[in-house]
Amino acid sequence: MYYLEILAFIGTILSVAKCLPQAYDSWKTKSSKGLNACTLWAWLLSCLLLIPYCFTTAPPMVMPYVFNVGFVSLMLFYYYFPGPTKKIL
Repeated sequence: MYYLEILAFIGTILSVAKCLPQAYDSWKTKSSKGLNACTLWAWLLSCLLLIPYCFTTAPPMVMPYVFNVGFVSLMLFYYYFPGPTKKIL
């Protein structure tokens, strides 16, 4: 059980710090256009580290993290494979 608490602690730290790469990138470019891949990876990793702890301590709390894993995975997929762009009008 002790290793789950360590994983949860690391996941919490990542969850808190996940927006720092995006904030730095926005500050450096003076634009908030786009999304930093490091932010997405930190978000995904923090959710993956928190799922086992929530599953053993509070099972209802697992669903938001599972939803976040699916959502962030989809965002990462479209980040690396954007697909063709076509004009609607």
